[in-house]
Parts: sequence; structure tokens; C-alpha cells
Amino acid sequence: MRTWPAGRDDQPWSSELERLLGEWRHYEFRLAILMPLLHEHQVNLGQLQRRLRREGHLHESDEGSWFMASAIIIDYVLTGGKNLVNGSGLPDVKMPHSST
Repeated sequence: MRTWPAGRDDQPWSSELERLLGEWRHYEFRLAILMPLLHEHQVNLGQLQRRLRREGHLHESDEGSWFMASAIIIDYVLTGGKNLVNGSGLPDVKMPHSST
């Protein structure tokens, strides 16, 4: 069993924790996109992105997760997920420059 002493800066699990938190944000953004899509049958990604920024839910460091979540939902809507790899990501997707 692993133990992680408190107060250490060089914890071996910190990169794994960062990865898991990033993954969590990615799923959080997917849900933020899916909820209006399911309830209203449409979603304006630009408006939603601005609202999430304004409310403090989307930060500059989250842009990659937001972009990937948006791309995945768009692919599901347009192709039924045909371009997705294992249902969780798109291959070789590059994030465009942000137009904030």
C-alpha cells in the first residue's frame, strides 16, 4: 500500500493527481455542454464558454480541456462519434488560437 506523507513537495503522485484533475475538468465541460443540448436541443458553445469564464468555471489553464470536450460533443452530434478513439478523445486534434 502506498502512503504519501503530508507536506512534501516531491510527492510521486502529484503528476497523476494533476492528470486526474484535468480529466475531471474535461468531463465537467462535457456535462456543461450536454445539459443544454439535451434539454433545449441546441447549445451555443461560444455563449456557454463566455458564461463559464464570467462565472469563474473556465480558466485559461482549462482551454485545452474545454476545446477537447467541445470537439468530442460536436463529433458525436455530427457523426455519431465515428472520429473518436475509444469514445474518449479525438486523434491528432490541435487547439486553435483562442479568440477571447
